[in-house]
Amino acid sequence: METPALYLSLLDDQSVSWQYESEPQRNAFYAFRDRKTKLNMGKVLGGSSSVGAHDYVRGSRYDYDDWAAQGNKGWSYRDVLPFFLKSEGSRIENLKNP
Repeated sequence: METPALYLSLLDDQSVSWQYESEPQRNAFYAFRDRKTKLNMGKVLGGSSSVGAHDYVRGSRYDYDDWAAQGNKGWSYRDVLPFFLKSEGSRIENLKNP
């Protein structure tokens, strides 16, 4: 489980993953059989982080803008985008141009 490149093999391993699946989706997962996807939930020390390859997703611009519209000042997509960009920039010289 220490090799992120091999994490896909863990999705089907019942000894480390709970094998949950989503419900069939009407408007998503068009390329998936039965319009469902696997929900990666680890059942080992470290939980899902151990088998999830540390996926990074910013989230939907519309969610952030909706939060701001509900009165959460500083949470619009425009407000949080600089923090996303900062976290995505590597400061480790060897990793800047892999």
